[in-house]
Amino acid sequence: MESAVRRCRRDKLVEQYFAEHVNLDLDQSIGRSFKVQYLKLMRQNRTANQIFRELLDFAGGSGRALGRQAAISAILTYFFETCDIFEKPSSSV
Repeated sequence: MESAVRRCRRDKLVEQYFAEHVNLDLDQSIGRSFKVQYLKLMRQNRTANQIFRELLDFAGGSGRALGRQAAISAILTYFFETCDIFEKPSSSV
């Protein structure tokens, strides 16, 4: 299991990358693509783990070199934690 410190550090790197390299239109386009795919998976009653795995595959992370898979996982996690693309967890969780 990845440590919280390492995950936080990686989240900051992703945040910094988007701040420096991604224009707003591209950022919104990426967000829309993830949201469409996410809603499709939700309608199919997938579990949270299945959704994350399938979004990882959608983004090109599955079956790739470990480094690329980790980078895509970090980006996907960033979107889950910082965007309103995905449903907010209920307060009872």
